[in-house]
Amino acid sequence: MDRVPVGSNPPSPLGLKFLALTVSLAFLSGLGGVAAGTSVFGNRPAATAPETRQVTVNDESAVIDAAGLVSPAVVTITATSGPSFFAPGGTEAKGSGFIVTADGLIVTNRHVIEGAAGSPVVTTADGHRYKTKVVAIDPAFDLALLKVAATGLPVAELGKADELRVGQGVIAIGNALGQFDNTVTSGVLSATGRALGSDGRTSLDDLLQTDAAINPGNSGGPLVNLSGKVIGVNTAVSGGAENIGFAIPVEYVEQAIASYQRRGEIRRGRLGVTTRALTAREADQNRLGADEGAVVLGVSGGSAAAKAGLRDGDIILAVGETSVDRRHTLTSLIASHQPGDAVKIRIKRGGSERTLAARLGSR
Repeated sequence: MDRVPVGSNPPSPLGLKFLALTVSLAFLSGLGGVAAGTSVFGNRPAATAPETRQVTVNDESAVIDAAGLVSPAVVTITATSGPSFFAPGGTEAKGSGFIVTADGLIVTNRHVIEGAAGSPVVTTADGHRYKTKVVAIDPAFDLALLKVAATGLPVAELGKADELRVGQGVIAIGNALGQFDNTVTSGVLSATGRALGSDGRTSLDDLLQTDAAINPGNSGGPLVNLSGKVIGVNTAVSGGAENIGFAIPVEYVEQAIASYQRRGEIRRGRLGVTTRALTAREADQNRLGADEGAVVLGVSGGSAAAKAGLRDGDIILAVGETSVDRRHTLTSLIASHQPGDAVKIRIKRGGSERTLAARLGSR
């Protein structure tokens, strides 16, 4: 999470920075607007019938409206770590979050509140401060749920994952640099399905990429479409470039909230395998694309994978109807299921394909 004042942060195993970290996967936010403009197309030579089309795109008002809808539900989260030799009074860290139920359920990044000594404090957009309870930690993704004792709070509406389009306008809202609360920046959805890997605990796969400015302190804040609906949770930035930020897609947020509301915790399915990507030679030998499939390196005893008959050396090609590739990694596909779900695992073994049935465990 982001520390205030800024201190040095160790690089993650991925060379990324979580917001409050150093690709810079980050704690993040920004300010911006896009002016309305007109474009004139098709002024033709006199030899042809003249045709003029005028298109006016009022992006500025769309950004203003979207920010107005969501900003009241965006909060600043302050967490204090315990005392250390270099900081006897503890270290204060700040991130962002957003309210999803009127009775005080809040979404943020796991890394914003991890290591906090005591209850994090939430400050709402209208200046009210609440002590919070961390009610759920996502075992697979960089997500956490907090709860405050309040009613009648403003709520951010969640969007639909299947409505995302590369190039659509988006805004990021959060506590930029841990100092400037409810900062708004605008940009576009640059790409979907970005995979940054895993540190062994947190999956950084299937992420949204945006050029909306995301700064330390923005971690946990919403990425919003121009209809004013949350489409992702800002979680990281690339430290080696400008305006390359990443957000966890809203579908994983919806899954986390639904799991918590049903069971009081966030549960994700577990297959029980260790895998790696195919080498170029293996891909060529198996007539697969370079980013297709996952090679099984190990199978946990008693796991869903072991019971299904998976073996070392198998190439996992698909989970259900979805192929395993750079966009849909095995980790994210399995984590999108609940423990106890029955899934079909399509594999390649010894040159032939087969389908195995697995009932997922819990992580």
